[in-house]
Amino acid sequence: MSIKPLRVQKVEKELHQCIGQALTEFLFIDQGVLVSVVEVDVATDMRSARVFVSVFPDDFQDEVFHELDAIRVDIQKEISKKIRMKFLPKLSWHKDKSVNEIDRIGKIFSESQKKTVKAESEE
Repeated sequence: MSIKPLRVQKVEKELHQCIGQALTEFLFIDQGVLVSVVEVDVATDMRSARVFVSVFPDDFQDEVFHELDAIRVDIQKEISKKIRMKFLPKLSWHKDKSVNEIDRIGKIFSESQKKTVKAESEE
């Protein structure tokens, strides 16, 4: 595992912030749906950036990612106004799986606790 150059790390941080702000302006989704930028992974040549997005509840992921694809160009234009670079990284959207994993682990833990309580009450 290599450490990214400081310049790439700074670009990731700036993009993370700019994309988050742009989503509030351009992304129109149902009320009660939470969309957040979890991570931005910029390639070392800074030509591309993978944007990991979390959607809660999961039922709206397809709708949100369809909308993200539709507004990608608008978001890139907005970012280009805020970040001055020779080449602005091309954004690609990716589903963040960490929230799903946390939810899955929480359910396993909850089931385990229920079994423990049930076993103790039967004794």
